[in-house]
Amino acid sequence: MAGLREALRGVTDGRLIARPPAPVHCERALQSISQRIADSMQRPPSPDLRQATYAHLDRIAANGGQGMSGLSSAELRTAPWVIFEPFGEDAGAIALAARDGVLPAYLRELFRRGKASAVAALIHCFLLFYPQRLPLFEQLREVIPAQLLPRVSGGRIARWRGCADQCGLFAADAPIQLAARLAQAEEAPDLVLERCCLAGQLTTGEFAREAFSRFLAATSSQLRTASASTNLLERLLSLSRRPDDARRFRFERDRFALVNGLLLPFAEGSPGPAVAEPIKAFMLDMLGDPRLTGTWNGADPRARQVMLGWMVTQTLEDFFRLLEYAANSDATARRHWAARKTFWSRYLRAGVIADAWVALGPVARIEARDMLSGSGQTYAVLKPGYNVQKNHSAIVMRIGNLVITEWSHSGSFRAWRSDAPACPRLYQDTYTRRELVTNPVHELAHYSGWQSRVADLIYDETGIRS
Repeated sequence: MAGLREALRGVTDGRLIARPPAPVHCERALQSISQRIADSMQRPPSPDLRQATYAHLDRIAANGGQGMSGLSSAELRTAPWVIFEPFGEDAGAIALAARDGVLPAYLRELFRRGKASAVAALIHCFLLFYPQRLPLFEQLREVIPAQLLPRVSGGRIARWRGCADQCGLFAADAPIQLAARLAQAEEAPDLVLERCCLAGQLTTGEFAREAFSRFLAATSSQLRTASASTNLLERLLSLSRRPDDARRFRFERDRFALVNGLLLPFAEGSPGPAVAEPIKAFMLDMLGDPRLTGTWNGADPRARQVMLGWMVTQTLEDFFRLLEYAANSDATARRHWAARKTFWSRYLRAGVIADAWVALGPVARIEARDMLSGSGQTYAVLKPGYNVQKNHSAIVMRIGNLVITEWSHSGSFRAWRSDAPACPRLYQDTYTRRELVTNPVHELAHYSGWQSRVADLIYDETGIRS
């Protein structure tokens, strides 16, 4: 396959139109107009025009690239939208630009006609699809700024030239350069993209995605060495959200690459709570609680376990906080819970509580709204009834194969093996007292010395100590 530079040599013959001088007057107005023009290029041609252009180019491809001069002006502008990826229903087909003779012939025709709108369409689609797997990608990347941009002029082209020079859009390491800008600039990430002519479709295009991947890899590496700053992390998290819908991922295909990149460093070390908190909040906002939703399916199990560990810690801390509040005005709660908090905090710090879930009585649920990080809305409802008052709460925990229930007020320690028929199920929406007390394999009242008896029992059943 002939190289692009060789294919263009017979046309250019070294006589390229000089680049027009940069504008010096009315710069603000020109930028505004150029932006509107650039934005208009982000709308793809109609499906009918794309289909007709593809069919015409497919016939040209079957003829080894001969016949490009027969493309209409509209087809010349539309070609970049259909040549870089398989088009239509045949997703397994070879992209037109990868077929012998097609891309060199198209570029010769594009240069010969010197149509600014068609060159702008090519640049837009080059950045939208960023076809790095294309055999002639490197030559295409070099030909656009060296041959095609100098061949045409106009406001739209002037803007592309400025962005190419300022942001290195066609450099060999262009995604790395953009990733560095996104990480280091004082401006918001989307403004950085806009200043590099990446607006509209291009903010979620393949070039932006490649830069995002480099940004993520660098941040993940810094998390592993505990050197990531909160500012760097916040910029990455901001870039991870769609500009038109902050509850959706900007690059949906990379959602689990993002999850793994941000969470796996915590499975391998301890980057620190300053970066852990914004990551946890982001994951909850975007994917929800992994204990309650299937949206985490596809993430690395180790990454999911990091998040589960954070959620267990949050659940226990929420429960402790609620009980401390209740103890201020409830002597029964104060008498029963102080020792239990000390005991279970040791297991929490040891990282051996695999699951934890809180059930709140109606009054406790109201109290929780302003106190708990889960706002009380995430947790289960504990239905009042026999021996359960409206201000009571219970917690269900799993250590190894043992499921344990504890109560905010009076109530025995109870434990079930996880495969027992009467074992309480974790993460239900509602619980009754009956579900949390029936047929445990172990039941101990909290009398003097209960801590050592419970610790021995847990060890005998699971082999785990705090």
